[in-house]
Amino acid sequence: MKPIKILATAPNLITGGAEKQLVYLMDRLAKTGFNIVLLLFELEGEYLAEVPKEVKILSPRSPRPREVLKGIWKIKEIIRAISKEKPDILYSRLWPTKAATAFAGFLLGKPVVFSEDRTLRRYIDENNTGKRMFNFYLRKIASRLADVIVPVSQGIADEIEQILNVNPKRINLIYNGFDLEEMWKKAAEEVNHPSLGNRKELVVGTLGRMVELKGFNYLLEAVMLVNDKGISLRLLMIGKGELLEELKVKAERLGIKDKVNFLGFVKNPFAYLVRCDLFVLSSLYEGLPSTLIEAMALGLPVISTRCPTGPEEIIQNEKNGLLVPVADSRAIAEAIVRVLEDKELNTRLRIEGKKRAEDFSLNIMVSKFAEIFTSLSTK
Repeated sequence: MKPIKILATAPNLITGGAEKQLVYLMDRLAKTGFNIVLLLFELEGEYLAEVPKEVKILSPRSPRPREVLKGIWKIKEIIRAISKEKPDILYSRLWPTKAATAFAGFLLGKPVVFSEDRTLRRYIDENNTGKRMFNFYLRKIASRLADVIVPVSQGIADEIEQILNVNPKRINLIYNGFDLEEMWKKAAEEVNHPSLGNRKELVVGTLGRMVELKGFNYLLEAVMLVNDKGISLRLLMIGKGELLEELKVKAERLGIKDKVNFLGFVKNPFAYLVRCDLFVLSSLYEGLPSTLIEAMALGLPVISTRCPTGPEEIIQNEKNGLLVPVADSRAIAEAIVRVLEDKELNTRLRIEGKKRAEDFSLNIMVSKFAEIFTSLSTK
């Protein structure tokens, strides 16, 4: 019996939780007998080098057109890849390619599987006009065309059913999975950074794209407030993004320029995070925040906003982490002080957080995806 062939699509493999999960999934599926082909519309990204050799990588055959024609171009390129590779199933995880994948699958009669790791609450909470609303309705149509949608949290599953009106029989919740042993191995590697060697100073770590949704403005304000209380606290920010320079200006304006290290993208963030005193997730919105689970797996006490969706499914407040209101720098600062000063709380969060992280098994995630793909291929 020939292996099931999956054509996965993605815009690129730049640093991000969804991209990392895609690489994890392709790697394990390929090593368990699936034939994986990856169509990347841009051959770039920090995770590109981590794609396993068993995965065949394709790129567009025609040049990228102007923005207005980009959607049609993507559909044509996916159809071309389908015609050449003859996959059994199409899979997409990132919205810049999901709609095109859904339409291409519909036109050629190929089953389509989506992963969904972004909350839809933004379309309700924010002032949505023009392009954003067009993208919402496009997402709604594409979701109706998909055979199976795989949300990464129960909160997102509920939104898909209630907001997009998708039949719950086509929704299959699968939590993100993590290779914990590989993570611990990487965390043990040596790093040379002056802030981590100076234990006279407490260090809070955070990791993510420097974009508005991550709420890093509020984290910077919280670090200022903690230092104003006479506690010498340094912030290590790992990641890059469009707001990086703006956040640097913000740190200078708050008077904490010398208390913040912007590390940019680092190949092994775990070796830095494990040497911090705690981790803070300040997001305004999430799906299922990978960085939060990773920090817990490393044994760090964690603080997270109660953002939609994900954190409240990971953290049991006061037991394995602390939950604070969204967009509240004072609440973040108070939680940081509590974790640093309350030794009993600190120890409990470390022990229970690490236990909780072990529930997010990479093997479980991959086996559930394998069941979905196998079921679809036999229909």
